[in-house]
Amino acid sequence: MTYNLDGTGKKGGGGSGGGGGYVGGGGTKTTSGTIGGSPGLLTSTGGLTGLLGACYQPFFNPQTRAYYLALIDPTNFDTEEDGFYNFPEPDAPNGVGRVVTIHRVVMTYREIDKAKFNFGIETYLADIDDFVQVTVPIVIAPPNGNKKRALSFPDGKIHTKRFGIVATGERPQPFTQRLANSGAYSIIKVVLCGNADEQDQI
Repeated sequence: MTYNLDGTGKKGGGGSGGGGGYVGGGGTKTTSGTIGGSPGLLTSTGGLTGLLGACYQPFFNPQTRAYYLALIDPTNFDTEEDGFYNFPEPDAPNGVGRVVTIHRVVMTYREIDKAKFNFGIETYLADIDDFVQVTVPIVIAPPNGNKKRALSFPDGKIHTKRFGIVATGERPQPFTQRLANSGAYSIIKVVLCGNADEQDQI
């Protein structure tokens, strides 16, 4: 037996069949878009499309035996936890045995919020057989002296930020790290600019 969202059952004889939204065997007809009046539940996929705004969700913690309400806002990407992300390592000539020196980064991002985070590069140093990290603070905020841009911030468009950072070693690995509630950001592409050995030093 299938059920509505309010818990009541739908009677049908002989299981589901064709007929475009009908439960087979003289069952109850459902709309092709929603079930039980819920605009978020699709019959075509059987899943939720997601919320359009913030809502409170009740939870129960079995360890503390406490009830609480959690605020769920699918439009807010500013998480309450610290975050860390490793970008894919660049392709050759930044391979094994080739020492590179990075001095500049070109970062393409979508402007979705004010944000503060650290951008870093981890490199391998063969002489000491260890990894070294270098980080610089990055701030995404309305530009100073441009009132029009300040009013339209964030505009949801793709922007480019260029900044300096010095890192030397093999296999440079770019990464970002952020503290909780420090703003949301969406990085599209990262280009590392620098110099590399002309040939592998193996």
